Amino acid sequence: MTEKRRLEIKHLLELNCSGSIRFDEMTKLLSYMEQYWTQPEPLPTGDEAGVFKAFMEQAWHEALAVGEAEDKGRTAQNNKEVGANIDWDDMYQQITGHSTMTAGDASRSLRREKGGRFPAIRVKGSRIMTLKWAVTAAVVVLVSIGGWWFTARQDVEKQVVHHGQGQLQDLPAPSAAKAILVLADGRQIALDGSGNGVIADQQKVSVLLNGKNSLAYDLSAGSGNGQVQYNELRVLKGSQPVSVSLSDGSKIWLNVGSSLRYPTMFGSGSREVSLNGEAYFEVHHEVSRPFIVHHGSMAVKVLGTHFNMNTYTDEPSLKVTLLQGAVDVNKNDHHLLLQPGQQAIVARGAGGSLTLNHQVDLDQVLSWKSAEFVFGPGTDFKSIMRQIARWYDVQISYAGPVAAKFWGSVPRTASIQEVLRLLEATGGVRFELAGRQLKVIPVQ
Repeated sequence: MTEKRRLEIKHLLELNCSGSIRFDEMTKLLSYMEQYWTQPEPLPTGDEAGVFKAFMEQAWHEALAVGEAEDKGRTAQNNKEVGANIDWDDMYQQITGHSTMTAGDASRSLRREKGGRFPAIRVKGSRIMTLKWAVTAAVVVLVSIGGWWFTARQDVEKQVVHHGQGQLQDLPAPSAAKAILVLADGRQIALDGSGNGVIADQQKVSVLLNGKNSLAYDLSAGSGNGQVQYNELRVLKGSQPVSVSLSDGSKIWLNVGSSLRYPTMFGSGSREVSLNGEAYFEVHHEVSRPFIVHHGSMAVKVLGTHFNMNTYTDEPSLKVTLLQGAVDVNKNDHHLLLQPGQQAIVARGAGGSLTLNHQVDLDQVLSWKSAEFVFGPGTDFKSIMRQIARWYDVQISYAGPVAAKFWGSVPRTASIQEVLRLLEATGGVRFELAGRQLKVIPVQ
């Protein structure tokens, strides 16, 4: 299987998990299941339930092979018996939305994590087997959790939620860019109040706004030798991400609650910018002018590459994730050279250490850019809530500690109540929203 096809299948599975998969996308997913994981004999393409069952059985047996190697106390015969008792037809009904299973039923069979790293799949005769980590095992868990997210989301959409005598407040997902461009002379321009086209001229550089969410710097009259001028782009909480194309051709996407300071045009030396918050960079390659991103005492040096940088001050550590090319992460003269697919984790504090993460979930790292909340296995609950706080512009308070970990995905186009109800469906937490004050209440 090609890497491109593997990523496409993973994307389709995640759409299924979020409950937003279309019929044509489900059909495509089933066709891939048949092509890559069923028996050599092709199945009738119209028999979706048969294709699904063959795929799941094959994925199950491959997962069992991994589990057998890791757990010598379990015999192959017992594994086959457990796999044979799974009600694949019922699982198929749940995922395609034909089941009458409610969100409560789903959360009882697949709840938040407790101790073990992965949830269990319920089988006939109330026998339960915990899957070991493997790609095929992950596919089984993803598909099963898809049924939970799908049915829970359906129930949320049908609910009329009340708080006391009135309707519980809701906040829609951001639909526009709430961003401010600060010019070199101190003037501030609100992007959502500006029309498309040229919104500012600074020396020999024009600033263009395209569709509210995209800025571009145009060297309309050559490079010039004027004094270096700096602009700052601030993307507020409760905004959609905003992109900016710098004068050298580099493009940067800023996440909500982030700011970027940069020169209107670069000189002959290094190209240097400063970031607070999170951004995704596609740097234009220039050997003679390295591109350097600063945050406090940390600097990331590149020539031309694609990478994500998370420096939110409320996160426990800073993270630089490389997708393409190479970057040098420097913290207090301690260097770490990253290769694609690797992540540098920088501890907070003046003497913070540098560590290398080889196992990075790139989809989770870039979910903000692809308009999804993606919570991988073992995601810390407070990390989830920090993302929700930035996206919907709410203040979070806690009535007590929430020890459980949640995982799944949901589109960022959902309202805050849709997201909160999906979290509540697991039974581990409930919420109270008043204005923009969100209270988290653990459920024992």
